[in-house]
Amino acid sequence: MNKKVFVALAFLLLCLSGCASSSIPKEKQKDYAFLDVGANFDLVARLAYIVMVDQQTYSRSPLGTSRDVLPGRHDVKVDACDGNAADLLAQMCYAYNYVFDAKAGFAYKFNNSYSIDVYDRFDLNKPLDKLIRVNSVFVTLDEAKQFSAKQQKVMEAQEARRAGEMEANAAALAVITERKRNNLPLVRKVGARICQEQDQERGQVVIYVGYVEALAEEKVQIRVSGAHYKNMPTARPGGFSPSIIWDSPMNWDLCE
Repeated sequence: MNKKVFVALAFLLLCLSGCASSSIPKEKQKDYAFLDVGANFDLVARLAYIVMVDQQTYSRSPLGTSRDVLPGRHDVKVDACDGNAADLLAQMCYAYNYVFDAKAGFAYKFNNSYSIDVYDRFDLNKPLDKLIRVNSVFVTLDEAKQFSAKQQKVMEAQEARRAGEMEANAAALAVITERKRNNLPLVRKVGARICQEQDQERGQVVIYVGYVEALAEEKVQIRVSGAHYKNMPTARPGGFSPSIIWDSPMNWDLCE
């Protein structure tokens, strides 16, 4: 079957089918939601739709499918294939997945632009709303706006917290720097016992202990004789060995 014949047949079937029909008696339809898969997809380009609703396959038709479902959350998967009907290797299939909450009395028409049009199931002429994807679930436009507003507030709160932490860290650093400046004359004395804190992996802090042995214009000679963890004074970091270094006295302070 060539493509023109296939397309003509598809449109003929669509015309014969008329409006999407329901298997539920009309007096009970208000208690169900109506799912119409394929109506808003590009039928001209499609060879077939494989439609699954809540893990059950309902259609392998080029016209998609329609189903009545109870209200609640539903998972609709659509594989829409196009290409050469006679050549499976030449076909291209596109997977769509819709997770959403259906409400009784409404009809849901699925789009291949990853959205769902919402209608009054008894009046399919004008859409009432549209569902769009937020994370992995389709929600109404109002719900999407509310989610966006909440996310904005979360981001603003996180930014405020980061700014507060940066401000607090800057204030703490200023206090430490001022204290070091005040202690500088004592640190620059030969024989002074001085310490330096260094952050390590996993949030650990090591305190290095040394003694001033000589002075230069901007540096002091330090014999680094010991090291221990800040919260465990009796525990020494692995690999430590005493050494003699020259360093700025502002990098050290009097041991507490």
